[in-house]
Amino acid sequence: SEDLKQCLTEDLNSLGDDEFRELRNIRRNDRKVVEEVCRLLDLWLNFEGDKMTIGKVGPNLSIIKERIEAMKPGDYMVFDMSYPADHLQYIRSVAEALGRQVVDT
Repeated sequence: SEDLKQCLTEDLNSLGDDEFRELRNIRRNDRKVVEEVCRLLDLWLNFEGDKMTIGKVGPNLSIIKERIEAMKPGDYMVFDMSYPADHLQYIRSVAEALGRQVVDT
């Protein structure tokens, strides 16, 4: 567990702004270690089945988050598929966490 923590910390600490990493098939016992490392490094973490997506939120995604937070009733934003899939996943999770409706078109 300490070896995993050290290895993850070194790997995830090297993430650049708005960069994401996928981890698959993480054992249930090791998920807590991943969560702890993400908390320590202030990284975004998302679980989807056996896949974990971890990212470092940089200036571009921070601006999008601020725009979502500032939305008023009736406001909407459109994000096309030119965004990387992990960025779209982050945007969706932020919007849902803030109670915004998300629609795929």
